[in-house]
Amino acid sequence: MGYNKVDREYKTKGIDMTRGTIGIVGLGRMGNGMAQSLLREGFNVFGTDIGETQRQAAKEIGVNVVTDIKALCAESSVIILSLPMAKHVQAVIKGKDGIIDHAQPNTLIIDTSTSEPEVTRVLSTDLDQLGHQLLDCPVSGGPAGAEAGTMVIVIGGERGAGYSYRR
Repeated sequence: MGYNKVDREYKTKGIDMTRGTIGIVGLGRMGNGMAQSLLREGFNVFGTDIGETQRQAAKEIGVNVVTDIKALCAESSVIILSLPMAKHVQAVIKGKDGIIDHAQPNTLIIDTSTSEPEVTRVLSTDLDQLGHQLLDCPVSGGPAGAEAGTMVIVIGGERGAGYSYRR
């Protein structure tokens, strides 16, 4: 994820990412690798997954594993999605007991999933109307890059969304 060796400040609609807690939905190979990188850099990571094997593997590396989206949202206003398809992203955000139902005010959702542009646009609009922000962040580097913290992340979102990065 590239947080190492540089003091960085992240701001987005009043969200202070320097406070150190990040939630991850999807703890498969990519999500687990991202969690490892974030833990190594001192972030407090909460995570959830529908698979028991993935939850157990994440727990073994130090992720605070929770059983559902409600519990994850209670712990973090910054949530990374690492899911296989757009339909899974939709379900996690807008489905029964989804992020929309339980998000803290001004939640930032970073979607690293394999998704579809139109689905992302609709979800972004829906979330923005509720005061949240969705960033479409495709990644490259695979599970090894996620674990090593060397992935390339392309950030896409509304120009006026208030997202800034400063060294």
